[in-house]
Amino acid sequence: EEEKWDVIGKKGVVAEKTRRLKKKKKVSAVSLSSFSWMKVLVVEDVQLNQKLMKIMLTRLGVTQMTILSNGQEAVDHIKSREKYHIILMDLQMPILSGIQATRQIRCWETEYLLPSSFSVLTP
Repeated sequence: EEEKWDVIGKKGVVAEKTRRLKKKKKVSAVSLSSFSWMKVLVVEDVQLNQKLMKIMLTRLGVTQMTILSNGQEAVDHIKSREKYHIILMDLQMPILSGIQATRQIRCWETEYLLPSSFSVLTP
């Protein structure tokens, strides 16, 4: 398959470019199983987003996930000594925002030497 496009300069079309497109490789189930060991915490207040995150993580092979609805639940859960490889945290949530929750969790993790990786979710 080929893709063609025009290179446009200040004076209009300068040249036509062509390149061959590589066929997209399908991701195999074998490569996805490499995420099966990961333990993921999702903190998101919108139910639709929770469902989407669950679907996406499942497709990546993640089988160990916990989904919570606000920052305070996340702080309490982490303080109960639950350990996660990654925490996906929404920024805007009721009760305790993602930023406030992340700060509290980071302080607690520093004190107990139990670091987690964070990723921020935002609309």
